[in-house]
Amino acid sequence: MEVTTNMLDVSRFQDRIAAADAARSAANKHEEAKELQAALSNWRSAPLSDVPSESLHLQDAPRLTEARLQAQERLIDVQLILGKHTELVGDLYTLTEENQLREHFWRQLILALHRSDGHHGLW
Repeated sequence: MEVTTNMLDVSRFQDRIAAADAARSAANKHEEAKELQAALSNWRSAPLSDVPSESLHLQDAPRLTEARLQAQERLIDVQLILGKHTELVGDLYTLTEENQLREHFWRQLILALHRSDGHHGLW
């Protein structure tokens, strides 16, 4: 069986990111959020977790992981613009715990807490 690009999760991810870019250019935040969610839905586990290639894991997995994190950050930015701050707090707690050195998630968490009047009990 021949593998085509649309059969690859990464290709579908990139297609949805391109669609999100087009929505951003058209100033359509709802569509941008929808496309970013569709892009992120292609992720089931760590990049290349089912591929037995050490070189791919060393070369491509970090790049793919970074692309996923950037898409998550962008989606949250859009959702914050759309006023979904209260709904994001739980996910942002998880993201900051899993990515403690990623400052963007921390800024997003603080903003979401501030905009939701901080009724989520930090500690």
